[in-house]
Amino acid sequence: MNIQELFINEDLSIKEAIKKLDETAKKILLVVEDNKLIGVLTDGDIRRWILKSGSLSDPVSLIMIKTPISISEEDRKDAKKILKEYSIEAIPVLK
Repeated sequence: MNIQELFINEDLSIKEAIKKLDETAKKILLVVEDNKLIGVLTDGDIRRWILKSGSLSDPVSLIMIKTPISISEEDRKDAKKILKEYSIEAIPVLK
């Protein structure tokens, strides 16, 4: 899988993000601007939005995590520890 398949724009509708999550079969999308990570969106973020009766036509910028936990390539060896520590299922590895 090409990592760029997980890239979305913050203006993408939540409904389109749901389609993208389904297409990629992953639990996370990376919100990027000019090839720079500005947030992440998980299936859990979307579920919580739906439970709050949020509109699926709203942009993902309303629900994305704007300060995501990430690691650098050189710290990749610590990924499992960080996933467990923060009880998360995915973590972006940045160059």
